[in-house]
Amino acid sequence: MYIDNNLFKDIQNLTTSTIANGQNSITTQLSKDDNEMTRILSYAIPLSCAVIVMVLLVATGINRRQRVLEKW
Repeated sequence: MYIDNNLFKDIQNLTTSTIANGQNSITTQLSKDDNEMTRILSYAIPLSCAVIVMVLLVATGINRRQRVLEKW
């Protein structure tokens, strides 16, 4: 129990010190993270769509190839 109490006190101290630092530092961190996330998503979403389209094209090509081979 003694270790758990110390851990709880450490967590409580971290929480109160974060709140005591004020909203400005938290807001700047969030805006920095938000800009970074927007930058990541700006190429991640089109890339994932391109990969999905490529997978569908390959699957369709394999399916059509099997049909052509069956007709022979």
